[in-house]
Amino acid sequence: MQRSAELLGGCGFSQTDALHALAPLMRSNLAHVIEHGAVSALTGPIERGDTQTVQKHLSCLTERDDRQLYALLGLEQVKMAQEKHPEQDYGTLAALLNREKGAERMKNTVSTFLSMKQNGERLTEITSYDYTTAKLVEKAGINAILVGDSLGMTMMGYDTTLPVTMEDMIHHSACVVRACENTMVIMDMPFMSYQPSVSEAVRSAGRLMKEARGHAVKLEGGAAVAEQIRAITDSGIPVQAHVGMTPQSVNVFGGFKVQGKGENAAKRLLEDAFTVQEAGAFSVVLECVPPKLAALISKKADHPDHRHRRGRRL
Repeated sequence: MQRSAELLGGCGFSQTDALHALAPLMRSNLAHVIEHGAVSALTGPIERGDTQTVQKHLSCLTERDDRQLYALLGLEQVKMAQEKHPEQDYGTLAALLNREKGAERMKNTVSTFLSMKQNGERLTEITSYDYTTAKLVEKAGINAILVGDSLGMTMMGYDTTLPVTMEDMIHHSACVVRACENTMVIMDMPFMSYQPSVSEAVRSAGRLMKEARGHAVKLEGGAAVAEQIRAITDSGIPVQAHVGMTPQSVNVFGGFKVQGKGENAAKRLLEDAFTVQEAGAFSVVLECVPPKLAALISKKADHPDHRHRRGRRL
C-alpha cells in the first residue's frame, strides 16, 4: 500500500490523496475475495493473459526492484489464473515475468533479442557514448546500447558523421562496455571502414570486437553491403543492419531526409530490410522511415527492428 502511494506520488498525488484513491479499490477487491475466494475473484491483465498490457506496466516501473516485485506477484497470479482457466495457455506471459524476475542475472544477447521478437515483446535500445551515461542505462535495464558514430556530431562537434575514425569508435565503445554487465553493446562501424571491400569490413569488425570488447557491430546500407554482413556474421560477429536514412550517405541524400516515401522507394527499402536479414543481420535500425512502412517491416521480418527519427527514438 505504501509503495503504491509512493508511485502515485510520482504522478503528482499527495500522500493523503494517494491513499484515498487506493482505499476503495483495496476494499472492493478484499470484499470480492472474501465472498468468492481468491481464484474466482482474480481479474485483470494477467488473468486475461494480456502480455502486452503487462509489458506496458513493467515499462512504466523505472526501478528494477519494483519491476521484480511486480514479476514475483505476477507469477503467483499466473498460478491462480491457470487454476481458474486450465484451458488457457499462459506460457508467454510466465516467460516474460520469469525473465523480469531474473533481470539481475539475465544478459542481453542475440538469442534473447530473437526470443523477445518471437514472443512479441518490445526491445529497448538507446545511444550512449561514455561510461557514466552507460552506467545509468545499465541500471535502468535497457536491452541494448548503440555506440553510434553520431558521436562525431554530438560529442566532437562535426557537422556529419563522416570524419569519425576507428580510433574514435574504439575509444568510446570501450568506455561504454566497461559500464555494462547485462546491457548488449552494439558498436557502429565508421565511414569507409567496411565499404571498400568485404575483407576490409571483416578486419574492421574484428578490430572493434577485439579492442573495444563490445557484443556486436552495426553498419549502414541494404543490398549494397549484404556481402559484408554475410562475411562478418560468418566470422562469428553479430551484425545489426541499418536502412532508411543512413547518415554516412548524407551527401548522396542531400541532407537528413525521410526515406521510403513513394511506392518505388518503399519497395526498395522493404527489399533492403529483407536482404540484410537473409545476409545474417540479427536486427535492423529503421531511421527516418514512414511509420506504416516501418510497421510493415516489423510485422513481416523475423529479426527485431529499432525505429527512430533523428532526435527521437520510437
